[in-house]
Amino acid sequence: MEFYSATTRARHGRTVLSPPAARRWLEGWIEVVRFLPLDERVSREAVRGAHEHGMSIFDAQVWASAKVHGVGAVLTEDTRERERVEGVRFVNPFARAFDPETFVSD
Repeated sequence: MEFYSATTRARHGRTVLSPPAARRWLEGWIEVVRFLPLDERVSREAVRGAHEHGMSIFDAQVWASAKVHGVGAVLTEDTRERERVEGVRFVNPFARAFDPETFVSD
């Protein structure tokens, strides 16, 4: 959902992808990515993270999902590059310095 929102939202007068193009990207990813459950553990951790780290509840939910399920990095444009919160690294894929090759090997 983060990907769809970020790529279809107007930025500097234009969007990165049209809604149909973003949907096609997501349909492709749905076939190859593992989905993590948003369960009680994630919900409790998200509320704690929002309170303790000053995140929006939606950003905290993404962070909590990663933390609870042992995911070390999250791609998002909603944070400073290379920020870490309790072991989860946030990386902006729209930053000029973003290198997918480096990200995968980090």
